[in-house]
Amino acid sequence: MNFKKIISAVAAAAVAVSAMAVSAFAAMQSETIAAVKLDSKSENDKMIQWPINAISDITSINTITIVGTASVADYCGGGGAIGFDSTDGWKQVDFALDGANVTLDSATGDFTAECDFGGATPYFDKEDGGIIQLGWWWGSGDQTMQLNDVLVNGTSVLGKIGSFSAPAAEAPAEDEATADAETDEVEDTADADADVVDDAADDADEADEADVAEDTAEDVEDDAADEVAVDNTAVDTTADSTTTPVQTGNVSAAVILSVMAVAGAAAVAAKRK
Repeated sequence: MNFKKIISAVAAAAVAVSAMAVSAFAAMQSETIAAVKLDSKSENDKMIQWPINAISDITSINTITIVGTASVADYCGGGGAIGFDSTDGWKQVDFALDGANVTLDSATGDFTAECDFGGATPYFDKEDGGIIQLGWWWGSGDQTMQLNDVLVNGTSVLGKIGSFSAPAAEAPAEDEATADAETDEVEDTADADADVVDDAADDADEADEADVAEDTAEDVEDDAADEVAVDNTAVDTTADSTTTPVQTGNVSAAVILSVMAVAGAAAVAAKRK
């Protein structure tokens, strides 16, 4: 390995240590998993992040395969890492173009990096949104790498789309005390309405009873008047025409009966109430 290779390898190691598993590290972001060019010279362009929910149909990750083309000059080299949020924390696998898990064509720079994650479970419900992150820490030539494909468990995921938004929080359950208070309010309103109906019914009954009492008194007075009329016809018609008709006393009795009838009707009404 020449001096240039040694310097590049040392620099790559330093970058890898400083950038490992840091989601907040400066990086490009895309909601669509797409083929991009990564540049190890640029702090903003050396990493790409995708939302992990773009692969929400995958319940466990055994392998992630990176297919790319590294820049070539007087030699071919470089390396990076692929990682993601799992339910067991951040998972990351590094790769180098001269490593055991990489197949490389040094003439063209084409390579395939096979990264084993042993069936880790993606964390789709992470509060701040989970990610998949691909980094390119160093490289030969102009130090860039063109990503050509990303395969999860042997199947390409290019074109899959997700969202960096955190999962929506569930609506809080209604406070039990508030629910009880609302129920009590409804019941109180129903009771008040029932009382109004009952009061209206009582008023109607009282009006009916008053009418009954009034009608009874009027009937008694009418009967008394009829009796007086009948009694007056019994006076001797042969008497002097100037003779004052004899009062039989039935008028006073009729008045008394009328008063008694009214009092009786009032008593009936009071008893019904």
